[in-house]
Amino acid sequence: MESHAWYPAEIRLIRNLPDIHSFGDAQSFRSFKAFDGLNYRDKINSRPLRVRKIDAEIYHYGWVRPPSMMQQKTVVMDGAYHDADEVKRRHAQRSSDFDYGNMNDYSVFKDTHPQVLKDFINRFNWKDRLHFEKNYKPARPSLKHEKLKYKILSAIEQQCLGGRHLFGYRNWKVVGD
Repeated sequence: MESHAWYPAEIRLIRNLPDIHSFGDAQSFRSFKAFDGLNYRDKINSRPLRVRKIDAEIYHYGWVRPPSMMQQKTVVMDGAYHDADEVKRRHAQRSSDFDYGNMNDYSVFKDTHPQVLKDFINRFNWKDRLHFEKNYKPARPSLKHEKLKYKILSAIEQQCLGGRHLFGYRNWKVVGD
């Protein structure tokens, strides 16, 4: 499943310069004039990096975690966007295990995992906590890629535009070839 909700490209290799810091929730990077160590979303005192596109694929394993660990991650990430009381309220009635939703909605990965992740993949022992039931619906708010709006947008992008994203996020300026 390709989804408009997921970013198809992002800055992954940077020069280790003192003015370059992760931006937002660490999805991307920017150059900060005077970084205070706190304001990771400051667009006024930062600028997009100049980047070159390279022919490389980098797999992202940030969502490949046991359900209890993934649920802890969602609580921490919510803390970046909401105050502590709101985070507590949002998670008070939720399970301690993250619900990945209906796994039938995802494409099967048929490529080869990088060698460095071989042991990690071999330790995958929580398949029984995933849902492959035909009409399974999670008992939690829909994730972005599960919402009808993004399903329709994703279908248009994949079937009509050859995978090109409409209204895509870009936090960089491409230079050179």
